[in-house]
Amino acid sequence: MTVHKCLHSHAPDYTCPSCARRSPKSPNDSIFEGSANRRLLVVPGIQLDTYSCRALIVIGPTVWNALSNDLRDPDLSIASFGRLLKTHLLQQYAAH
Repeated sequence: MTVHKCLHSHAPDYTCPSCARRSPKSPNDSIFEGSANRRLLVVPGIQLDTYSCRALIVIGPTVWNALSNDLRDPDLSIASFGRLLKTHLLQQYAAH
């Protein structure tokens, strides 16, 4: 929810730098063809230590990029996004 709010300017300013959109000419685009169309975010490189991999700046974009393209639709309202996210998470839970 925080990432969706950041992308729509409804979150505190200190959380929004973690939600940088991947540019269409990013070096990793050879792996992810059309990443601009897929609405992916930049996941910063981290040093391996106990806490950095759990930081919002890493987890937010990582989880966002793992969502389906339908959930990353920029036209979704926060209420619609919340409903779709809940359904998605419940389906994942039921599958395991």
